[in-house]
Amino acid sequence: MVNKEDLKRIQERYAYDITDYEVKLANEYIELMKKERENATIPVIGDILQYTDKYGIYYEFAHIDEVLTDNNEVYICEGAYVPFIGISRKGKICCCTSGGAWCYLDYTRFKKIGTHKKRFCDWGNCGACADGAFDFITDVNVWKYSEVPEGEPTTKTHHKYNISKVEEGYNGYKYLVSEEYYNKTAFRTDEEYEKWKSTLIIDKVEKTHYDNSIYLWVRK
Repeated sequence: MVNKEDLKRIQERYAYDITDYEVKLANEYIELMKKERENATIPVIGDILQYTDKYGIYYEFAHIDEVLTDNNEVYICEGAYVPFIGISRKGKICCCTSGGAWCYLDYTRFKKIGTHKKRFCDWGNCGACADGAFDFITDVNVWKYSEVPEGEPTTKTHHKYNISKVEEGYNGYKYLVSEEYYNKTAFRTDEEYEKWKSTLIIDKVEKTHYDNSIYLWVRK
């Protein structure tokens, strides 16, 4: 159970006025979420999935937004903002979540590994308006699933650098280095590039779909 002081401590919005309404609503959600997880053998809406996709990208806090028991599937958001929470017509927790990317996964392949605290939100006493939502935190189950073989590098333990070699040069640079679609660095000559590489612990070199680029899996 939470009280006003508990909720006030975790609000990130400026001068949010916590009332008895928010306390009552948060505790109703927390109690229902606790009941839904008692003796649960499959994922529950709102749970966390530690997910590694087939490209080796690791998502520590993927959000389980929907559970489809007829198909043994869950609908997940790999990088979710704080989910809005509600109660469905069937009296169960449901979420309205922003973020991405989204995908369906077979939950029979998941392994339950523990619990973790997670933040949720809902509209408070002012209703749906600017800064009208309040946050609360409760425990959810954590599951694990990886689409890459055990022992293969992932972004949990490695940087996945995309190295592009531009023969004609790009603003004077011959090698362009990016990570997760963000530019990281660049080198003008072979010597500069090789000197940088010599400082790294490279566990895997992987081809891409393009002839002029590779992935370097580098230990963090």
